[in-house]
Formats: sequence, C-alpha cells, structure tokens
Amino acid sequence: MPGFNFAVPAKSGDANGNGKFSFGKRDGDNQNGLGSTFGQGQRGDKGQGSQIDGVFSFHPNKDDKSSTVATKELDEDELMKGIVIPSKYDKLEEPLDEGFQIDDKTLLPITKLPYPEGPIESGNPEWLKNGRHLDLSVDKAGNSGVLYLSAKREGEVDEKAIVGASNTKIYPFELDPTTDRSSERVEFLNRLYEDFEPLLKNKTYKTYSEEDDDMNIGVLSIIEKHKEEKKTFLRSLTTNTIENLKDLISLKMKEMAGNEDDEANFTNIFNYEEVLNVLNLLNALKFAREDERIILLQMWVNRASLQPEESTVAEAMDNEDGKPYRNIIFWSGYMKKLILRGYFDQALSALDESGYGELEGTDKNLFDLITDFGTLMANYDAVTFSHDLKAFIEWKKGVVNVRDRAQTLHYKNIEISVELQEIISLMSGLEKTVEASCSSWYEFVLARFMYGMPSMKLMDGYVEAAEAAFPINSVYSWETICLDLFRSKYLKVITSLEVVDRSIATYIAVLLSADGLLAQYSELMKEEGEDIGTTIDKMLGDLALAYLTDQELFPIGVGILVTSGDSKSREILSQMLPTFQIENNDDFEWCLSVCAKLKLPQTAIRIYNIQGEALLNRGYEYESLECFAEAGNPTKVVESVWKIFENLLLDGDYEDNLLNERIDRNDIESPILRQALAPLALLREIVLNKDSSKPPFDKLINLLEFKYLPAYYKPVLLLLILPYFNTGTFSLEQLIEIIKILNSYEKQLKKDDEAFENSSEMYSLAIERGKDTKSEDEFDWRNRNELPKNCGELIFEMRKMISFEVSFKFLEEDRAD
Repeated sequence: MPGFNFAVPAKSGDANGNGKFSFGKRDGDNQNGLGSTFGQGQRGDKGQGSQIDGVFSFHPNKDDKSSTVATKELDEDELMKGIVIPSKYDKLEEPLDEGFQIDDKTLLPITKLPYPEGPIESGNPEWLKNGRHLDLSVDKAGNSGVLYLSAKREGEVDEKAIVGASNTKIYPFELDPTTDRSSERVEFLNRLYEDFEPLLKNKTYKTYSEEDDDMNIGVLSIIEKHKEEKKTFLRSLTTNTIENLKDLISLKMKEMAGNEDDEANFTNIFNYEEVLNVLNLLNALKFAREDERIILLQMWVNRASLQPEESTVAEAMDNEDGKPYRNIIFWSGYMKKLILRGYFDQALSALDESGYGELEGTDKNLFDLITDFGTLMANYDAVTFSHDLKAFIEWKKGVVNVRDRAQTLHYKNIEISVELQEIISLMSGLEKTVEASCSSWYEFVLARFMYGMPSMKLMDGYVEAAEAAFPINSVYSWETICLDLFRSKYLKVITSLEVVDRSIATYIAVLLSADGLLAQYSELMKEEGEDIGTTIDKMLGDLALAYLTDQELFPIGVGILVTSGDSKSREILSQMLPTFQIENNDDFEWCLSVCAKLKLPQTAIRIYNIQGEALLNRGYEYESLECFAEAGNPTKVVESVWKIFENLLLDGDYEDNLLNERIDRNDIESPILRQALAPLALLREIVLNKDSSKPPFDKLINLLEFKYLPAYYKPVLLLLILPYFNTGTFSLEQLIEIIKILNSYEKQLKKDDEAFENSSEMYSLAIERGKDTKSEDEFDWRNRNELPKNCGELIFEMRKMISFEVSFKFLEEDRAD
C-alpha cells in the first residue's frame, strides 16, 4: 500500500491480525475438499452435522413434525429468526457539505454550522461509548475543512430526535491548495513521507538536535561522531527531497510536451521550480558538507536561472572563418557569463575550440594572456577552496598577478584584450567589476563568494551588497524566500513556502526543527505562551487531515497520524479508517494492519462490515460473507445467504464460482458461515440434481420443513415438485409428506398476513423470471405451458394432482389383488 506500510499486515478479521482471510482469490485456488459437510456451532467451534449425499441435512423430529437442525441448539432462534428478504444494503454516509466562514479569534476556516467548541478527550471518551463519531466536512472550493464530533449516533437517521444534541467542532484545517492531483505527485509525496518517517515517529524532530546539546558527558570523539551521523541523515533527507522533486518536474515536463497550452500543468511546474530553487539554497547554506559549498551554490544559481542563453551561445560561436575568438561577443557575452556561473569546464572547452592559437604569431601578448587565463580556470578547485582558504588565497594571488601584468602590456587586438582583462579582473574578486558584470542579485552573491572569499562568515555582507546593487524580482517568489533564508528568517520561509506547496513546506519545517534551526524562536514564543513544536505539530495535523479527504493521499495521512504517537490520532483514525475506499486486497490488508497496530478491534469490525457490503454490491458473494463472518455479524451473514439462496431458487444457478467451489470442496472454516450456508448447500444439491427424472425428494422435504426457512420461499420450492406429478415418481408415503407440508403451509398463510403477502410477491416474481430462464429439461417447472396464477391455486392444483396419484395407486393395488 503506498504511503504507509507495516512489516506484518494483518490478514484476518481479528484486530490483532490472527487467523486467515482469503480476499479476492477467485481463480486457481488449489485447495482440496470432498463433498459438502456443513456443521453448526458457536464461533470458534468446529461443529458437527449429519450428512446426506454429501450435504448438510435437516431431520424432521419424529415426535414433533416440525423441522429441526441436526445439531445442538446454540441460540439458533436469536441467530436465524426475523430474517427477511434483503432489499437494500447500507451505504456509507456522504460527507457533509456545509459552507465555511473565518473564525474571528483564530482566523481559520470553520463550518457555518453552530458547533460548540470541544476538545478530543483522551483515554476512552464518552462520545465513543454513546455512539457519536468523528466526521469531516470539506469545502474544496475554499480549500478548507473541519473535523467535528457528530451529534448523530450510529444507526440513527434523524439528528433532531436527539434532544439538546449538537455537532461539536473539534479542529478546523486547510486543504492542500495545489491543483496537481497526478499520480506522479502522489508518488512524490509517498517518497517524501517514507524519507521523513524516522523524524515523524513519536515526534522525534522536536528533540533531534537537542539531544546533541545535552551530551556533555562522554568521549568527545564519540559525541562528534554522533552529531555527524545525524547531520548526514538530515543532509540525505534534503538531497532526496531535491532529487525527487527534480524527477517530478521532469515527468511533468514530459507530460506537457506536445500540450503547451495546458495552463494547469504549466502552473504546477512553475511552482515546483520555485520550491526547488529554495531547497537548493537551503541545502547549500545549512546542510552542505564544507567541501561542497561552492558547487551547491553554483547549482542553486544555475538551476534558478539558466545562463548563458542559447541565443547568446549561438551568436558568440557564429564566425565565418571558424575562429570564434575573433567575435567580441564570445568574450563579452559568452565567456564572461560562464566565468560568473562557475562553468570552467565549458569555458575551457570553448576556449580550446575558439582558434586563438593563431595569435601566437600575430599577437604574442594576447596569446600569452589567453593561455594564462586558461590556466587560472583550470586551477580553480571548487572542492578544495570551499574548506581551504589558504589554497584559495594562493590561487587568487596568481589571478591578481596576471591582472596587474596584463595592464602593462600592449596588444594588437585591443577590443579582445579589454574584454579579457575585465574577465580576469572579475576573477580577482574586484567588487565593482563583479557588480558591473552581473545581471541579478543572486548571480552577484555567487560571484562574490567564488572570487572574493568563499567564507560563510562574509556571506551576510555579500547579500547586503547584492540587495543594494540589484532590484529584487517580486514576480518570482523564490527570490524573496531565498533572501529570507539568507537572513535566517526561517518561519517566514516556511510561511511563504506554504503558499506555493503546503506539503513540502510542512516537511521542510520538520527538517528545520530537527536541525535546531528553529530553536531561536522557542524562547520568544514561550514568553507569549506558545511553542514552536506545537506549531509544527499543528502543521502536520492539518496536512494529515487534508490527506484524509483525498483517496490517493489517505494512506499518507494515516501514516503521519500513526507515526506521531499522539493518542488523539488513534481516536481520529478509529473514525476515519472506515471511510477509506478499499479497491483491492492490498488496501484491505493495509487497513486491517493499521487497526492491529493501533489496537482498534471495533474499527476493524466496521471495516469488515463496510467491505462486506461493498463486495456484495459488486457481486463477490463469498468474499462478502467472509467479511461479515470475520466481523462477527451473523445477522448479515444469514441475510446475505438468503439473498443468494433466493437468486439460486429463482434462476436455477448463480455466478459466484468461488462460493460454489468452496461449498463443493467443503472448504469453509468459519462456523458462522458453515451454519448459514447449510440451506444454500442443500438447495444447490437439489437444483443441480443430475438425474432430473428422479427428484431429490428427501432433500426437498428437509428443506421445506426447515423451521427457519422464510415462508415466501416455499411456493417456489413446491414448484420444483410440480412437474413430477402423474409420472409415477412419488410413493404413497412421499405423497403423504407433501400433503402434510401443504396443510402446514396453507394454515400459515391463513394465520400470517405478512407471510401471505410475501409469498404472493415471491411467487409472482418466480413466474415472471421463469419466462426468461427456460431450459431443455422436461422436469423444469419453467417449461410448463400453464402454471397456477397464485399460491392458493398452486396448493389447490397440487392437492388435485395428489388425489389423482393416490386414486391411481389404490386402483393399481386392487388390480394386483
């Protein structure tokens, strides 16, 4: 299951994950079984039942002519009585759709319903005991929602029936405003959660850095090693987030290829690029190793604004005689920009291919200067200079020497020499030259850091100079966010990122907290009675609730709440898990594994019942019965079995091959299920009787005398007998048994109006459906030209036929005498 997985997912209805459950295995089950022996017993008992021709039989009591089940009585009356034709199945409640308004105190969206405030109680809240439940109400147009405690108790339809009750607002939250609902984003968010899960677990991010500060006792080398391991982990989180975001952008770009008018996709890509620019700088400033600082800053600038532009490159390399060095733009536009951005390899390659070698014979001073320039580029070591300032200073001395010497020489190609000297002056770190050469504040910061002095101690000065020299482009929010990052205004960074992408912003807040970068706010917020950790908790809670409103992101929301270790999260999930739309076996087992993890047996039961209903509506009868059985819901099991029984009785067959196979192989473990399926198995033996000329009379009689058989099925069962009259099939004793059944049924119809009405409806339904299900079997009642019009005529017709049969048998006996 994407987003959240446990090592041992539960595969049973038991909340602890015990037992077995076969879900969706409809083909290729290699399980053996002979016949169909169905026993009855309490849940957990094997049950013992008698067997007739491989099926469970019902034996009429010799003293009392009523039918009884051939097992010990185990609250059967409570289990079986009162079952009627299931007509409608319960549906999940639709989420409420109320409007929202802004709360005056919190400035957060709340529902317009008059919900009084109320916290979620810890422990075993009374609202769970009295049947009230948590629910979500969402306004997707306003990107807001509210978690509330419903006034309606489970099973109640009318909330007004509850005197003085009202819905209680628990927790307002905002939805993720992004318009990207693609599978690529879902996969990105899954990876994001998986990477950050160790920090989310039990809110580790709150104490991740503080543990290092408290380690004052111990071997210094061990303490430093421990700190470095933690820093490495946070660095890997940042790197993974950046790489995953790059992958997402790449996939979205491919998706957009050929569909440039897709404004929504363009906006999503634009926002992702904005976030990526901020993450690249965050990585360079706060999580980079000392030896990769320059390289990461180069990556930040070059990803944010790709330079030089293709048009500049084409113009610079355009020369009729194949000597680009003669083109002044090659130096002023192309080479200068490559040096500003730290593209030394590209610059050296372009220089080698420029054809400047001919200058050795025509302009020796310029040739030597270009050669020295190439040597300076080749000697710039970004890795070494990031942590070894002495090495950088030695290199810079060489640059200054070349710059000063160049000013004393004479050149024939004056324009080229001027541009080249300016580039070398730029490499010497001269601030005025750098400012004149740069086109943006971030390019200026990079150039000053690379060529002035690559020291983080001087970074604030570089940024201040950049702000003074260049305007900030407010069209691109990443620029202002990056400036706040340089100023260590982390809360402002998080707030600004939330506007662009709330999901990533929340994880970045966790990252900053874990690294201790938010510690500066702790004391300030404590003075006002607040806590920075609580703020991040709320961000995570908001994000989790927002995810719970989305089917694809629901597992991630569950994961966030579970890993937090918050007791309130358990109570929220106990109510929200049953709302998840299960689509396959993995989803189902995942839900059960969450219930097992959090010890939510009642929630597991609700999930089994809901899934049972869903499967039943989709035609997966056996799996639905398994769910109801695992939920310990015998009423629903019996109700569903009678519905299957009805379809088999009316149509002569049903399509659930898995249920057929399980019955044939005697491969049903649940005692509840075995007991409930007994009449169905018996009917199946009757309907599938291979010798159609000889009806399975004993089985039919046993089924008709079964005391829990609904009366309205009896006329259709009697129709099964009708074609065999006047064929010499029945013995006198069998005819007497039929007379007894007719007498009993007729008496029941006269005394019970409901039985009479339901029997009439079922009989009419059978006649109507029989017109469409005729077969070639001469003993199929559906093939008769004329049938009795109602139950009364059926009984009368059968009595008349029995009279003929009895009279004929007496005549035969007289002749024999």
